[in-house]
Amino acid sequence: MAITIITEPATTGVAQASQGEKDKMLFRFSSNTATINSCIVEVLINGVRVSAISVMPDIGTANEFTVLLNDIVRNHLDFKLYTTVLSTYDTTDTGFKGYNVKIYEATESVSGTIVTNYDPDNANNNSYDYKKTSDALAFNGTFNAIEQNSF
Repeated sequence: MAITIITEPATTGVAQASQGEKDKMLFRFSSNTATINSCIVEVLINGVRVSAISVMPDIGTANEFTVLLNDIVRNHLDFKLYTTVLSTYDTTDTGFKGYNVKIYEATESVSGTIVTNYDPDNANNNSYDYKKTSDALAFNGTFNAIEQNSF
């Protein structure tokens, strides 16, 4: 059983940008397990589990998965308004937090039961099939470009 990452978010992401096309915290991954049924993705903020979601295979595939983390991560961050489109991400901003994911495969046994190493009662479970090697950074930010324009 192995998880292969197809695409993952940039090192720094803006969680608030989930409605736009920029800074999507999008993970795409595949599994080489023939009996894969779904995956469970745990989201950790600063090392603490904040969410666990079940992800079904993408339409038209049996073993590729996509998960968008913006909404989950955004709910656990502070907010900062950038007042000019020329503002840069402030890497010393206290709203920055590290996020990470653990992925657990859920397979179907011969008898038809779902089998997984995920244990909802153990927030420190190390029996995952994939974990990002290092935390990525995220913060909530909105760029107020409209008020900066003069026509």
